Amino acid sequence: MALIKCPECGTEVSSEAAACPKCGHPLKAKPSGGINTKDPIHVIGIVLVIIILLLVIGFGIQQCNEVVS
Repeated sequence: MALIKCPECGTEVSSEAAACPKCGHPLKAKPSGGINTKDPIHVIGIVLVIIILLLVIGFGIQQCNEVVS
């Protein structure tokens, strides 16, 4: 355990603390439990993956229909 300075008020705080006891400033980032939908790069990536999957599925259906006909 080490002491760090709170970036908000400058108080020395334990590195294990989740927030500064003086000002309440959060010191540890909360682990995200999923996809960050506020980041445009993630949203664009998700949309592209969905489009590619739909194209692959559509192409596969088309190939199956050609084989059956």
